[in-house]
Amino acid sequence: MEVKEKRLKGRPKKYFSTDKVYEWIDETEFARAKQQFNVWQEAYTTCKVLTGSEFETLEDYEKELRNRHPELDKLDIRQLYILEGRDRTDFEKAFRDLKAVSKPSIDKETYTVRIPVERAEEYARYLSIANNFNDLRVDDNTINVMLLPQITNNKIVFNVRSGKVEPNAYLFTQDYK
Repeated sequence: MEVKEKRLKGRPKKYFSTDKVYEWIDETEFARAKQQFNVWQEAYTTCKVLTGSEFETLEDYEKELRNRHPELDKLDIRQLYILEGRDRTDFEKAFRDLKAVSKPSIDKETYTVRIPVERAEEYARYLSIANNFNDLRVDDNTINVMLLPQITNNKIVFNVRSGKVEPNAYLFTQDYK
């Protein structure tokens, strides 16, 4: 009688590298950031037209105004505006309106999710749970998944845009504490 060794399932150990990370770009967040950046650019263009300058903040503009007139450093900033023939309240309003619109980063690196190999198995488990619940909801729409984030300690969240549950990938990243 000959006993065969049980074959291991999954990726062979020799190919399992703990140095690797699994990464992808969060497309929805990146698209939303690009959209918000376009809104900011429109506000910035309006501010440039109103102020006639390329500055993003009132402080930077006033610093440049002082640099243009170094011999008049004893004067108040309002007097420098009068000397230039401009109204400070218009500038304050233009820069305040620009500051009201947030400027997001549109660097793809910011929206790249990286899950280290050590946490990939746990992420895959929560991904399969989320997919199973989504499949159940397709068949029977009466299943309430709103308690799922509380049960899983927010490792699974409900995405309002898609109407599905999905794992919170940011909790599995390497730098999450």
